[in-house]
Amino acid sequence: MIEPHSLIVDRSLSRAQVDSEVMAARRYDTFWNTGDEALARAALAPNFIDSTLPTGRPQGLTGPLRHPN
Repeated sequence: MIEPHSLIVDRSLSRAQVDSEVMAARRYDTFWNTGDEALARAALAPNFIDSTLPTGRPQGLTGPLRHPN
């Protein structure tokens, strides 16, 4: 899995929340580098919405799965 070069964390968050969010980010980043759909499915919520959706890409989990690179 992709490792961050640096990590800045809000100290008000619990360790469990930080660990969960960092793992989701690492899974999603690794998905974009490998195309492994299982990582995207593990990282994204079923109701995922992309606020910066490229033209022609479908909304939701379908979008990234259709265009991993």
